[in-house]
Amino acid sequence: MATQSRKRKIEHPCRWCGKEIPEWRSNKKFCDEEHKNKFFNELRKQETLELGRVNKKLKRNYEILKKVIKDEVRVKIKAEALERKGFDFHFMTHIFGDYHNCYNLAWRTIEYGYVMITRTPESTLVERD
Repeated sequence: MATQSRKRKIEHPCRWCGKEIPEWRSNKKFCDEEHKNKFFNELRKQETLELGRVNKKLKRNYEILKKVIKDEVRVKIKAEALERKGFDFHFMTHIFGDYHNCYNLAWRTIEYGYVMITRTPESTLVERD
């Protein structure tokens, strides 16, 4: 009869390496300080990469809006033309009323597939509590 080896279930695993935590306490989540630091460094690294991807898209949107509006107060353009330039309507810094803002430039959808690009009024940039 073949014997099967049973693996002991780890009751209190380290969040970094998965090994049993020596001298476990209910608030202890890592075997040692090094594993704790590695875990949180990796977490921050992933967050930084994600923020970098989002900021890259915001910057690209801003540059496209800036090239389209130039020195004008407002410009009407087909939404399709913005998309062809690489504009992504899903990325914005905030929404104020009907306007979707990308830093100090804004757009709103108007009739027949057109978008109105304007400069964001300073009053919409004030932080609110």
